[in-house]
Amino acid sequence: MHSTARLCVVLALTLGACKPRGSTDTGERAHRAEASAVSSSRALAAPSASASSASGPAFAPAGSPVVAAREVELALYLDGPVPPSLLAKAKEAVGKVAPGVTVSAEPSGTGTTGVAVWAPPIADFAPPTERELEFFGRGLTPEQRKVAAASKGALVMDWKLDGDPSFARMRLAHEVARDLAKSVHAFVWDDTTRELFTVDDLVTRRIDGFQGDLCEADKHFVIHYYEDEGRHRAVTLGLSKMGLPDLVVADVPPNLSEGVTILLDAAAQELLEGRQILPGGKLELDLTAIRMQALQKKIADSSPELRGSQKGTLTFVVATPEKGDADNRLWELRFDGYPGASEPERQAAALTSILGKQPDKVTGADKDDPELAAVTARVQAKLGELRRRFKTKTPAGRLSVKAPFTTDSGGIEWMWVEVTGWDGPSIQGTLANDPDQVKSLKLGAKVVVKESAIADYLWDAGDGKSEGGESVEVLMRREKAAR
Repeated sequence: MHSTARLCVVLALTLGACKPRGSTDTGERAHRAEASAVSSSRALAAPSASASSASGPAFAPAGSPVVAAREVELALYLDGPVPPSLLAKAKEAVGKVAPGVTVSAEPSGTGTTGVAVWAPPIADFAPPTERELEFFGRGLTPEQRKVAAASKGALVMDWKLDGDPSFARMRLAHEVARDLAKSVHAFVWDDTTRELFTVDDLVTRRIDGFQGDLCEADKHFVIHYYEDEGRHRAVTLGLSKMGLPDLVVADVPPNLSEGVTILLDAAAQELLEGRQILPGGKLELDLTAIRMQALQKKIADSSPELRGSQKGTLTFVVATPEKGDADNRLWELRFDGYPGASEPERQAAALTSILGKQPDKVTGADKDDPELAAVTARVQAKLGELRRRFKTKTPAGRLSVKAPFTTDSGGIEWMWVEVTGWDGPSIQGTLANDPDQVKSLKLGAKVVVKESAIADYLWDAGDGKSEGGESVEVLMRREKAAR
């Protein structure tokens, strides 16, 4: 739902179609959806499974989900061992900004409101690798990633923030890290979200995330979005810093990831601002009621075409953490109140209801169109290479293919499918368009198509570059000429 133009076109009875719903001209994804093909060098082990009822997962408890127990662990990575003078300076800085708070040299000595400041052996707090920093480095150049990965010292500051309703101490924790890092040209590691920052990016992405005493939640957590055997899972890291459970959506089609990110951001902010969970794990979401102006603007800028109600009901159930999830409560976001035969279809229905329906344009072309037939021939000759790329994830990216579907009247409607699996002659994926003449299918539906029927493809590299889409160019050129 970015402000960049998106062309959501379905071709009925043709080899046409522009881009699948959810694609962008720049190849951008959700504004903070993170690649997580690799995990942190100190990824936390998954906690034990949450309680569930005999009939299924337990609903999230009614009331406020915000708890007092909060923790922010920040570390400075240096190019050499931590000098005693810097350790002393850090303890002094903490004491000045948080007078009366216990400052300990051991994490176990902080109680619920203290700060531990220590310099562990680098072997016990190893820096992330260059490869990991390609995903989790914030503002780092390739040379800085190399330097950071070779760090020889780490200064850790573990803030226990119980009783910090205004988030003043959370802000102070980041400001202390900023000042110390600036003085010694260090990088700052957020151990909760598993990110490494330059000083400038720490300011932009963290310290600027406040509106008076109000914390901008989406500045302080990340969403890891990854594929696991055809399932695309979105899970947050960092909400524990604000006393909230982390949130997960178990199966998010790639073409719906941007909208799901908006809902996760909005839900976290509304919970932080005091909205209650109702019986049955229900959250009455209202985008117009969010008090954090910066997030309101982000939502408006990312979805200028909003025509939905901007309100909706979401369901939270207690989730079972998986390997690599945060050591925190975990709630799964579901869309039970929306129509659809599968959870992705219900997600699509919820996004349409809350954020608005992006109309898919239907364009016609002759069945035996020679120019489009030539595109199909070139694409078919390239399918072997595309299959290899998809299987190996080299290069990284998202693949969509255009496939035919039989309409209710016996004709053909060509639509885009976001690929999630490719086994032999069959391609599995989720429907990335709203069907115009196939009432049995919905946006987000899981489908299987034959590779022999594929007429076009789009490879979104995720860095603003894309490949394929020849039929899109043909139809856009024709449409422009016809005006």
